[in-house]
Amino acid sequence: MKINRDRIFGSLILTSLLFISGCKQTAKIHDPDKELISWIVDEIAFPLPPPPPIESKDAIILKRIVDSLLSIKLIVAVYPVMDATIENSELKNIPNGFQELIDTIPDTKYITTTEGIKSQKGHTIVLPDTTKMKDSYDFNDFDLLFNFSKIWYNRGGTRAIFEVGVSRSGLAGGAAIFCLEKVKGKWQVVELVPTTIW
Repeated sequence: MKINRDRIFGSLILTSLLFISGCKQTAKIHDPDKELISWIVDEIAFPLPPPPPIESKDAIILKRIVDSLLSIKLIVAVYPVMDATIENSELKNIPNGFQELIDTIPDTKYITTTEGIKSQKGHTIVLPDTTKMKDSYDFNDFDLLFNFSKIWYNRGGTRAIFEVGVSRSGLAGGAAIFCLEKVKGKWQVVELVPTTIW
């Protein structure tokens, strides 16, 4: 029996190309959590404004100062653990159609890389060194820390609910429940329910 080497070689090349193509498609799978985290970081990340002049009795920040603050790029840390819990005491303030999205399955998610999480405003997004955070209340390696709960979606992926805490240090921050809806491909806040301040 004569073996056709060209046919075998051709089959191996075709199989290899299909395998490589399949790997590329797998690498490009879209993660909706990362899209939403990126969007929330861009919506909330904002440097502290300077205090008003001593002689001023006005607490309004001038537009030129706001514009200059918006141009500042921050280092934003995203805490790597997304707990499968949300502040229950505030669930009564959640709009209809969002409460039922929250399941009771305790499947905590872990963010192992910032790949796919990108700020459109130019902020640098990092994962914090959680062991360093235990030693100090101050954040020396980043400006803001975002701590997301698990994100729950409806079947069509057009509604989402989650809680996020934002801290400037271990002693200064706050959290809120976000109820979002996707309209014409863009997320919009339907309701924002504050939960805790520290």
